[in-house]
Amino acid sequence: MRQDAKLALLKGVPMFEGLSKKELIAVSKATEQLEYGEGEVLGRQDSVGNEAYVVVSGSITVRRNGRKVATLGPGDVAGEMALLDDEPRSADLIAAEDSIVLYIARREFAGLLEANTKLMGKVLRTLAQRLREADRSLYG
Repeated sequence: MRQDAKLALLKGVPMFEGLSKKELIAVSKATEQLEYGEGEVLGRQDSVGNEAYVVVSGSITVRRNGRKVATLGPGDVAGEMALLDDEPRSADLIAAEDSIVLYIARREFAGLLEANTKLMGKVLRTLAQRLREADRSLYG
């Protein structure tokens, strides 16, 4: 993937929007492009994950307790909670079709957060929004 395309993709990810080009380049350098074939597992529910994925192309099915709860496409992030804690994954992540993702490991992400308070703020806002959405869906 070309650097400019990678930066454009990352800029559209809510967790990274609003970052400067220099900051996006730092995030980009911390990622690795991986390919998964249809049906391949990126992460298993109840296993401890150390990485997250940004979907470049294709799609990822999110299954919780064997039930499909979401389908993620280009620009969506899967497994971001694993970047922040050592808790088991809450769902399976499975390539719904041949897919390309940007892989980011917890160690590299932690270094980015330490060096960039703006990114840390964006991550916290994104997680707070997801928590509010989950709360609304459970309690109305």
